[in-house]
Amino acid sequence: MFPAKTLPPLILGAVIFFSCKPFLPQPSSELKVLFNSSVPASKYDPARAFFTQDYFFLENTFSPLLEYSAAGELTSGLAGTFSWHGAEARFSMREHITTADGQLIDAFDAEMSLKRLFIIGGRDYSLLSGLLCGAAALKQLSDPCSGLQVRDGGRTLVMEFKEKNTFLFHLLTNITYSIIPKNSIDPTSLRIRDHRNTSGPYFVSSDSGGGAWELQANRSHYRYSTRMPQKVKAVPLLSLISNDQALAMLPEGKTDYLITSLVRNPDEKLRFVSGHSAYKINITQPVRLLYVVFTEKGLKTLTKSERFFIARKMRELYKAGRGMCENPLQIFKMEGALSKGQLEVIKKQLNESADMIINKKVAASWLRLYLFRPEDDLHRWLPALTASEPQSQGKRAQVKPDFFLSGGDIGFQDDVGLVSNYIGMEFFNMDKAAKEKWFARYAACPDKKNRSRILQDLHYRTLSEARVLPIALMPYSSVVRKPWKFNYPAMFGGDNLWRLRR
Repeated sequence: MFPAKTLPPLILGAVIFFSCKPFLPQPSSELKVLFNSSVPASKYDPARAFFTQDYFFLENTFSPLLEYSAAGELTSGLAGTFSWHGAEARFSMREHITTADGQLIDAFDAEMSLKRLFIIGGRDYSLLSGLLCGAAALKQLSDPCSGLQVRDGGRTLVMEFKEKNTFLFHLLTNITYSIIPKNSIDPTSLRIRDHRNTSGPYFVSSDSGGGAWELQANRSHYRYSTRMPQKVKAVPLLSLISNDQALAMLPEGKTDYLITSLVRNPDEKLRFVSGHSAYKINITQPVRLLYVVFTEKGLKTLTKSERFFIARKMRELYKAGRGMCENPLQIFKMEGALSKGQLEVIKKQLNESADMIINKKVAASWLRLYLFRPEDDLHRWLPALTASEPQSQGKRAQVKPDFFLSGGDIGFQDDVGLVSNYIGMEFFNMDKAAKEKWFARYAACPDKKNRSRILQDLHYRTLSEARVLPIALMPYSSVVRKPWKFNYPAMFGGDNLWRLRR
């Protein structure tokens, strides 16, 4: 009979730990997200995406045919494969992708979603609609669209053009082109009637109103992982609060996550995380652009030299005290980028404009959203300035502005979707008909160099005429409570919660 062996203390401790591990409390898979909107989940619609809050919700609950990877490369979305066959773009849908209640998502859903977008999305989608469906606008889902076809019993979606359109794949990554399950659409009103059965990595599991909705992970989605947040709870902001108050809600336990559109200055988030080891921060490349748009009214009220001067002062004020901010000279930095000579012209006009006092009555909108510190006050140079701000989401200012501040992305790549976004806004100095004509010419140009020249020409005219001028460039940033870790793209903003890992 052999004597019993005594286990060393360290090994014995390990045995006890691993035998008890299943009974130890596990980190929560729930994520509380501070959210700056109080509208119900039923209000969100890919065809009605205007604010950053809309994009946050939609990018987590719906999926497009194609996406960008964490490395910023074009990759499969709901379409498992995508390719050109002559002038046909073919999308083979992923197999076995279902909604929360088991409804299969196929090419019929994609066809209906695109036709619905063409009908209710309006002129913003007229280019693709015209190329696929002809000049006559679709009015109902039963209207024919000869260039949009479903083959292989719902396995394949085909877009047939007269010639290959190189812009298409990039355009379809935009969440506005996401796929909505056909049973979730009211066939008469085209309203989304079911936010439980969605195409995205999350679905709405409950909505108690006032912005207090909950999302649940869809286990059949191609992005699903047991390590991603399984439940997302919105903590709605019902009143305006300061950045310090928003950051304080993290250690207070009221929220676990701060999205990119709250506490937008990445320096403040970085300072918070540096002083709180229980949190992690994600900082993108400097892709968030702040710019000023001078409206048609402003172009008449203010001279070009006055517009350049106002932009210069806002650039100086905004950059002061913001270490991760820079003053860019252009909007598009890859396709459509300015030449060295053009950059020098814009640089000289922005940086060498003479100081002046502008006594004209001038109105501005969205000013306090970005220039909210006491030291940001423009009245030293614009004593008759009035700032009229919308009081709530969707409500417009009563005074027609001469200029307004806004934010978007800077163009680092060949992305027609970004150009399309700016075309759809009050941005370039053209009416709607001229915008459509210009964009059709731009998008149809098969040669990348020629297409870049077309955009460069419009880009330079926009800046040199001081219609739109860049104010600041900075990263996007988000904060999350540990043990969650980020796996976000460096070249894009957004809060794709399904990319988080525990």
